[in-house]
Amino acid sequence: MGDLIVKAATGTGNSLKLQDQAGQLCFSTIDDGGVITDKVHFPAGHIVQVQSSPKTDTHSHTSTTYTAVPGLERTITPQRAGSKIMVFASVLLGAHTAFGTFAGMRLVVDIAGGGYTAFNVGNAAGSRTRALGWIQAHYANEVMTTNASILHSPTYNLGEIITYRVETIAQQGGYAVCVNMSGQDADAQYHARGASNITVMEVVV
Repeated sequence: MGDLIVKAATGTGNSLKLQDQAGQLCFSTIDDGGVITDKVHFPAGHIVQVQSSPKTDTHSHTSTTYTAVPGLERTITPQRAGSKIMVFASVLLGAHTAFGTFAGMRLVVDIAGGGYTAFNVGNAAGSRTRALGWIQAHYANEVMTTNASILHSPTYNLGEIITYRVETIAQQGGYAVCVNMSGQDADAQYHARGASNITVMEVVV
C-alpha cells in the first residue's frame, strides 16, 4: 500500500493550508515545517508550552517586606484562550545565623503589566505573615528547599504576557533571608551552595 502525500507547490513561500468548514485556518505549512493555529482544539491536559528559569547564583536581603529574587522570574504568553498555567517553584532558602531565625517566600503574578499580586498564600490571621513557604534556621549552615506546584487560573487576553516571580521576606530588620546559600555562608564543605528554579507550563483545560 502506497503513501498518500499532499504538499504545497514547489517554490519558496508556497504553502498548504487546512481550513475548517467556516473557512478558519487550522494548519499551514512553511518552507521547513508547519504551523498549528489556535483554532485547533487539543484534549484537556495537553501541554502547549513550557518555560523555565534556573537560578544558580546567590541572593540575600534583610527587608521585612516581600522582595523579588533576581533571576527567579519567568514570563509566558498563552497560545490558547482559557488555558491554565502550572507553576513549579523550587527555592533553596537560608536564614540569618541567629538561632531560630525565620524566613519566607511566596509567588506573585503580573498580567500585561497590571501589577503583581500574590496567589496561593495562607489566609490573613492577625499579625501572621501570609506565605507560601516558611522556614526556621536553627544552625548557621542550615538550608531548606521549599517546593511549590500550583495550577493557576489567570484571566488574560491572547497576546498578553504573564510574568511569575518568587519573592522572599526576612523575619525582622537585620536578619537576612538567603537564596542558594546558608546564612553564614562560610567557605567550608559543610556549607552548601544550591540551585533554585521556576517553571511555568501552559495547560489546556
